[in-house]
Amino acid sequence: MRALLALAALLLVAVVPAIEGQTGVPPPSFVLKTPTATMQALRPDLDVSDVSVPWTYSFNNAVTPFLTEGQSATLRWSPVECSHPGVVAPSPPDEVIQFTTATATTGRVDGVSHFQVRVASDAPGELAITCTIRGQVGNVNGIIPASSVAQAPFTVAALYRGLLSVDRLDAIVQGAPGTVLPFRLKVTNLANSETKVQLRLDGALPTGWKADMGPAVVLGSKLKGSNDTVAVATVHVSVPANTTVREAALRFVVEGGSVKDDRGTSPPVVVVVLARVAGTAPANSQGATPGKVASAAGPLFAVGLLAVAAIARRRAV
Repeated sequence: MRALLALAALLLVAVVPAIEGQTGVPPPSFVLKTPTATMQALRPDLDVSDVSVPWTYSFNNAVTPFLTEGQSATLRWSPVECSHPGVVAPSPPDEVIQFTTATATTGRVDGVSHFQVRVASDAPGELAITCTIRGQVGNVNGIIPASSVAQAPFTVAALYRGLLSVDRLDAIVQGAPGTVLPFRLKVTNLANSETKVQLRLDGALPTGWKADMGPAVVLGSKLKGSNDTVAVATVHVSVPANTTVREAALRFVVEGGSVKDDRGTSPPVVVVVLARVAGTAPANSQGATPGKVASAAGPLFAVGLLAVAAIARRRAV
């Protein structure tokens, strides 16, 4: 019996180096498949992406006689690296790969690892940010050597976070009947991505009055390096020559939203201006005669608590 044990020990000493690749036995393989990232809102100022990483660990089944039930290998992950400092990705925890009889026979283990990536509010929105995850399976009791380091890229993107700032450049405009009263609004995009801005009238105009709200415009985002974040929109209000109205408060709504995702919107901003009508209609009142700006400045007027709106947005995941 002692002789047989001694012989087995000699065989083990001879075979293990061969298994470790010194005589042509291939090393183990560790492969990461394409990760998937699903973004969701954790807080109004923070997005979180749940990342799933499928992987396959395989080894030459020549080691099967030397693996026993309960033996294991450790899968270690390196810190995740991302191309933007606003993306924080803690290293996934180490994992234990348990070997079973079936594992030893097939020489393969498949698994999926999970971790989270956090995208802060100072990251540009709706822009793919590349991250890379790396992992390695360690030595198995001298029977199987450590695998090479596997890596896989994936992308995350902050959700659209909308916010508009609106200033009344013309709070009060006065004109005669049969003229056009121009109201200018300075609109600034404070969102984390490009925003489509459009104006609409809130409520009814006096009888016979008409309002041209102008075309929609697209404004860039400073977080994405754009300088085209501000536009001056003009609402033209036509006053009929036969109007009997001498003063009217008008409400304009400034709306914005993502140009890439209809579900991303900015909180609407409501602006109130005053139209005054004085004098008589011009001789040729059918034309578009401009009115006169009686007050060329007005404070920011927003409905919806802009302090809260600064971090508001809607997104269904």
